[in-house]
Amino acid sequence: FTERIHSIAANTVGMTSKLVRSWYPMTMAGLLDCFIKALPFLERQLRTNLLVIPTVFAAIEWMRSVKLNHQYQAQSVKIRSKDR
Repeated sequence: FTERIHSIAANTVGMTSKLVRSWYPMTMAGLLDCFIKALPFLERQLRTNLLVIPTVFAAIEWMRSVKLNHQYQAQSVKIRSKDR
């Protein structure tokens, strides 16, 4: 499985580097041009991360609290049944 992932990653990197070489010159000016043109995508990624990551962590914590609350209620029912 990991060999397949490495193969896909190597192939993707190889193809991307061939494409990028044809789009930008292999100089510092070409690198800067590439980075500048990528900024709008970075902004979208950062906005998405700022929305998705807190939402996922909040959902995980909510699920944990529901599970703990359910376990607490189940435990208290067991204790009450033993008292009777």
